[in-house]
Amino acid sequence: MLTVQARANPGELGLHDVMLHLWMSVCGDSLVAMRALSALAGTIAIVLVYLVAREVLVSDAADNGESAAGQRNLAAAIATLFFAVNLITIKYSREARMYSLALMLSLLQVWFFLRALRKAGTADYVGLAATTGLTFIATFTAGLILVPEGLFLLLISAQRAGSWPRLMRIGAAVATGLLLVIPSLLLSVHLRGSAPSAQTWEWIPRPAPWATVTLFSKATGTYAFPLLAILAAAGALRGRRGRRNALNFLLLWTLAPPVFLTIFSYLLQPAFVERYMLCSFVPFFAFAALGVLQSQPASLRPGAIALVVVLSLMHLVGWTQKTHGLQWATATAAATDALKPGDAIGVAPRAGINVVRYYVRDRHPAITVEDVDAQPAPAVVIVTDAFGRDQTAALAQRYPRILASLHEVVIRAH
Repeated sequence: MLTVQARANPGELGLHDVMLHLWMSVCGDSLVAMRALSALAGTIAIVLVYLVAREVLVSDAADNGESAAGQRNLAAAIATLFFAVNLITIKYSREARMYSLALMLSLLQVWFFLRALRKAGTADYVGLAATTGLTFIATFTAGLILVPEGLFLLLISAQRAGSWPRLMRIGAAVATGLLLVIPSLLLSVHLRGSAPSAQTWEWIPRPAPWATVTLFSKATGTYAFPLLAILAAAGALRGRRGRRNALNFLLLWTLAPPVFLTIFSYLLQPAFVERYMLCSFVPFFAFAALGVLQSQPASLRPGAIALVVVLSLMHLVGWTQKTHGLQWATATAAATDALKPGDAIGVAPRAGINVVRYYVRDRHPAITVEDVDAQPAPAVVIVTDAFGRDQTAALAQRYPRILASLHEVVIRAH
């Protein structure tokens, strides 16, 4: 299992794959069962958003009285509601991939980070080390959370002369977590046979310079985003009293990962992908929640919350009415209907081979699924839009007959 994972998806170290196979051993291997693991992680993430938002706001509140605590809890609850009804949350909780799990672990890591800053308890340092390691093992890109955390530690060190001992302990905890990743990293390289090459991510286009803004616009919706942006700006500008450090951290958490990936994409390798930055939406919603509480008169606040929820759900409904992703089940059915006994199915690119194998797993006699360049040549091929243009053209000459043309995938035969 880990050998296949190391070759098919080098962007992670197998944590989700191991958990998914354990889950399947109990719940079965249907699509509903496999996606239920991501749904569970996404549901836990909703609870963690509340805990993290409240922890951020309690970190340096000027007034720790009952009224202030009520405001913090209300802001955290509103941020959680915005997060729960947004497409960005729901979409990835419906996929049998690692991003929902990575988001959950990232939020847990941030919670321990903030508690270590505020309380400096041994359990918080241990939790920070453990969740840092697990977050990296879930997917490398989840480690982007260390960018705003590192910048925030530098900011705190400049503001508080006597904070160095605590900051050093936090740094040591994070470093320990990263050291825990090394065994999994070495195992992945060993199973793969080499470290992943830059070509692994060649499908990612270079982002536009303004990609940080469009990231939040596309994810939250054409109509919901302007309202959320106005509320977030109000929360950032008008909510600083008593919350300077909290808002500084939220600002770094929102902007540092996408800005970092934009710069990285121009200097080294394009890597700006929405799902790599899911965690940055949490502070954006926290800003919007603070903006709601800054709205005057107070009678406008319930309406603002309701409008954000309605617009977010409209965006979700509009998204569900469109075709998304590859229609693997339909493509596999079209390919198998054209097979003769002993024929094989080819898949391009090869990353989809195991998906097709999943859909033919109960067929008798067993159907062979392999790379399109296998020998002897497969009788039918399933080709997706992710396959190279020149390679697709060459394959079309070898397999000129189109059996079916679906969304982003074509089934061809001799």
